[in-house]
Order: sequence, then C-alpha cells, then structure tokens
Amino acid sequence: MEVLGKHAVHDDILCTAAVRNLMEKDRLRKFITAAGHGYFGNNFTEKNIIRGMLNYDPMGEDSTTLYAKLHASVTKQAWYKHPELHKKITLCEYEQGREVSPHNIQCAHFLPAAVAADTNYQIGSWDTYILHLEGMKQLFQELLGPSYGTTLQTIITDARETGSGK
Repeated sequence: MEVLGKHAVHDDILCTAAVRNLMEKDRLRKFITAAGHGYFGNNFTEKNIIRGMLNYDPMGEDSTTLYAKLHASVTKQAWYKHPELHKKITLCEYEQGREVSPHNIQCAHFLPAAVAADTNYQIGSWDTYILHLEGMKQLFQELLGPSYGTTLQTIITDARETGSGK
C-alpha cells in the first residue's frame, strides 16, 4: 500500500518544528482543533494554523471578548492581505536587514495595513517603530501565546518610558 503525500506531511512536520517549540504547550493542538481538523501532521499547514488562530477563543463565540478583538487587530495588519506571507508568518520566518525581497516579512508588515500603505512600508519615525512593536506583540500573543505578549509589552513600555530607539 502506498500513502500519497507522505513527503508533504513529513515536510509540514519538519517546517513547523520551530514554531511548535516556540508555542506555549498544546497551542497548535488548540488551533488545529479550532480550524476543524484533527491533530495530525497533514493538518500542520499555514492555512489551518491561521484559521485556527483566528477561530480559537476559550471565552466563547462572543465578538466582544479580548480574543475576538485581538483576532480583528491581527487581520488588519499589513501581512494579512498578502497570502504569500502567511506561511512565513506561521513558521516565524522573519528576515531583517538590507537584502530583503518583497516576499519577506519586514517590520512594516506588523503595522496596520492602512499605516503601512501610507508610509510606503517604511518605518520612518519613532512612533511608527512603536506601532510596529505593538503589531508584533499582538501577532506573537495570538500565534505563540499570552506570555509572548506580556514580554513584548514590557519592551514596549520600557521603550516608551525611556525613549529608547528615538
């Protein structure tokens, strides 16, 4: 008997190893379940992870919960409207520096889409820099877990209070 697609499943499991290790315990399982799938390697895809991330809400289906508000803010970030970036977001493959292409995750992708478009995807001011950190916090809190949001909030608060990066 031959199982078709087993190499793709193997690749999905390998590709998601880093993000699965970064995520809080059982977070991926909750996302895959929230996306309507069983916790099997063939379901470890960017579409299922994003769908699960946006569907997962332990507080219920009420659109006023903190989770629902976070989901809404994440979907308004610049990266979300670019499907070619979804895999890199879900696998935490972020490239920084001078040698980046349009298909790489850049700091400006964590900005609200309208701000990113207005600034031509450039971080040109300290306020925009802080805004991108806020976007990173929202995404990492959603994707990896609340402890990441807490850690990044500490960095943002410190930057605001001390003016670091100005």
